[in-house]
Amino acid sequence: MKQYISSDSSKTFKEKPKAIQELINTALYILETFGIPIEGTPRRLERMAIAFLASGVRAPIKLTT
Repeated sequence: MKQYISSDSSKTFKEKPKAIQELINTALYILETFGIPIEGTPRRLERMAIAFLASGVRAPIKLTT
């Protein structure tokens, strides 16, 4: 898979565990496949991928009646 962000290009990306780095690059691949332009600084790409991943997180909804 394409490496959108390398460990050498971003300090914050370098500090993340390898599994998270792979997850971020996978999210960027998915975004690019959907037609989202993948351009900008490595930090911007990292933030975009993390926001995309966070959008899929659903907390349980507790209904009160």
